[in-house]
Amino acid sequence: MRIFLAFVIIVSLLSFTGCNSSKDNKNMNTAKLIFSIGDVKVKSNGNWVVAQEEMNLTQGDEIKTGFNSECNIVIGEASTLAIKEKTHFSIKSILKNSAGNETNVFALDTGKAIISPKKLLKGDSFRVQTPTAIAAVRGTKFSVATSKTGKLKVAVVDGKVSLKRRIPALEKTDENIIKKSETLNKLNKKIESEAVVISANQSAFIDNIKAYKENKIVEKAIEKKIASVDEVKDKSSEKKQEVEKVEEDELALAISSLNVAKKNEDKSLEQVDIVITEAVSKEDVEDIKKLQKVIEKQKAKKIEKTEVVQNKEYKFVINSNKNSLIYVDSKIVGKGSATIKFQDNKKVTIKILSKGYEDYLTEKNLVIGKNKIFTPELMKSGVLKIVTPFKRSRIYVNSRYIGKGAVSLKPGSKKNLLIEVKAKGFELYSTEFSLKKGEDKTLEVAMTGKPLDRFKWQKKYGKSIVATPIYYKKQLYVVTKKGKLISMDLNGKKIWSKSLKGMTESKPFILNNRIYIVTKNGYFSSIKTRTGKVAWNKKIYGSLLFGSAPIVANKNIILATSLGRIYSYSEKGNENWKIDLENGIYSSPAYKNGKVFVALEDNNLYAIDSNNGEIEWKFQLDDRVVSSSPVISKGTIFIGTYSGSFYAIDLEEGEKVWSNKTGASILSTPSVKGNRVFVGSNDGYLYCFNTKTGDSFWKFKAASKKISKPVLVANKVFISSGKSVYALNQKDGKKYWVYDFKVNIKTGPKVVGNNIFIGLSTGEIASVRDSLINIYK
Repeated sequence: MRIFLAFVIIVSLLSFTGCNSSKDNKNMNTAKLIFSIGDVKVKSNGNWVVAQEEMNLTQGDEIKTGFNSECNIVIGEASTLAIKEKTHFSIKSILKNSAGNETNVFALDTGKAIISPKKLLKGDSFRVQTPTAIAAVRGTKFSVATSKTGKLKVAVVDGKVSLKRRIPALEKTDENIIKKSETLNKLNKKIESEAVVISANQSAFIDNIKAYKENKIVEKAIEKKIASVDEVKDKSSEKKQEVEKVEEDELALAISSLNVAKKNEDKSLEQVDIVITEAVSKEDVEDIKKLQKVIEKQKAKKIEKTEVVQNKEYKFVINSNKNSLIYVDSKIVGKGSATIKFQDNKKVTIKILSKGYEDYLTEKNLVIGKNKIFTPELMKSGVLKIVTPFKRSRIYVNSRYIGKGAVSLKPGSKKNLLIEVKAKGFELYSTEFSLKKGEDKTLEVAMTGKPLDRFKWQKKYGKSIVATPIYYKKQLYVVTKKGKLISMDLNGKKIWSKSLKGMTESKPFILNNRIYIVTKNGYFSSIKTRTGKVAWNKKIYGSLLFGSAPIVANKNIILATSLGRIYSYSEKGNENWKIDLENGIYSSPAYKNGKVFVALEDNNLYAIDSNNGEIEWKFQLDDRVVSSSPVISKGTIFIGTYSGSFYAIDLEEGEKVWSNKTGASILSTPSVKGNRVFVGSNDGYLYCFNTKTGDSFWKFKAASKKISKPVLVANKVFISSGKSVYALNQKDGKKYWVYDFKVNIKTGPKVVGNNIFIGLSTGEIASVRDSLINIYK
């Protein structure tokens, strides 16, 4: 059974036939409130008034009923609706074109409505939409009840009701964006193909809570998609395609888990999360019968003729703008024009509301024997223009969102307006404002930027983080000392976690959607990046210590253990070969040109054939290698030893090119860029050597003796040392910035765009910013 987002019911027997979209051929259909009891209010032209019988209604009006209250409305000649208690109902469209075809659309936000539309002709449509929407077909009699915290119930007494999925965010999205998006196109077609029919004497139930949640997920994904389209409008075609591809993948991923987006191959399965029963309730039948009596009573009224004594009846005609609403003694009497009939002298209060004009209020004396036409002169409302510095800033008036960047509105005079403007990276702008009658004004908003903190977030995941976080396909992967592998997003929100078969000091390695890691008790595991499920486990001889990791060599996985055994595995976990070198290995190997390079505790660096494990050459170092893994660049191997020596060795021949000496043990893996190699020593300095000669370009003194592997991005080098993380200039070693934590940093930095991720000794992952410059378009 699949979760059902939201539904729209389409008129005609099983499909909706739309009206002519040309507004020139459409006139307003008639609508009238014929009965009300209790607390019933009508919102017309922005104002709520008490409902009155025989009140004319128009497109855009809303109706609210209170406890133990209800009302009946008639649309056109023969469509009747009953609005039950605690209901919010809106008239979205009541249009009638020159051919007589009607397009009636209503919104039931919450509550219950009983519906009996007229017999629809070809070209007519009659829809009642809810957040999980519905509409009727020819001759249908049904009820619909909805609640944001409960279920939607549809009870069909006569006829059929056709339902299809409705995603409001799709309705608001530009058609061109949908056409260009393969994901949105498929979603649209899937919705169209999965219509469900409810027949007479059946009830249907929809879980609104599930539908709202899925609607929200789709809405956020589409908003992000649209935002990316706006951001690359002025970019190159190649850049547009690149961004659009990334955003399309993100959109597909965001909604892929939703049942509304899943492909249903088994047509025998029930297609939507909707429960259909074979009978309507007694209450629903009684509601329809009650409405039928209202319809019959209304028909009788039309037949009945009322005699009017002409010589005792007088008329007072009020003419105004065609879209204005006319009230007499607080009761709405017409739109555009109204006629008051009277037989005795009396005084009345006339109020006229018209969009774009000031509210008009006056008193008039109606006198027997005098028919009169009254045409008041309305004053146009003043225009308030609000202009902000940024196109994407959001503007609110009296807490209601009205637009972005710059807007114009006619708020009317003598109204205190609270104007607020919000923009990312800026303080909230807030001011009170009012216009005089007919006054036009422009409010130019000046905004103050917020100071941007380098620190972003910090979250705890264990007692200690053992290796630098790994970034893969927009996710971070970290390992705790007790052997827990955790996947999280870039905001630190956990996606999944997996307990390994033991504690670990190994850094994970990722290849083709699989994470490879070794525990201290000798288990080599392959884990799926998306779910955290184990693909396979292998028991090996030894472990991987001091943050060393497996590597890839010619599509195979190489790992060198602390007990001197080197393995070659396929991605499926099949062993290709293994060799024993009978000396401990305490750093990661390296691979280039068919050779695996690994440093052993016997003070030798070995070159091994990656196809069969045979030793090709070895080079004698002056001490053992711990934690500092070999790095290869342009035919040269760079490696540091426990004595503090730093070597450059020819890759093919295994001969020394040059060596240099630092002030203490080298435990940091070097990094190379161009003609510069960077390495940290336990004397507390980061060194920068010439790759060809070994000459020193510069050295930088850090806060602590131990320095992480340098990370090179653009013209910067990032390191961690003690409680500090640094950004330095690659050319001269000068400091751009430093950020100090309150506790020791356990890992090297991982740089992703403007984000830097660090593992702390307290078991926390923290994120800081590199650049503090915000750019606003």
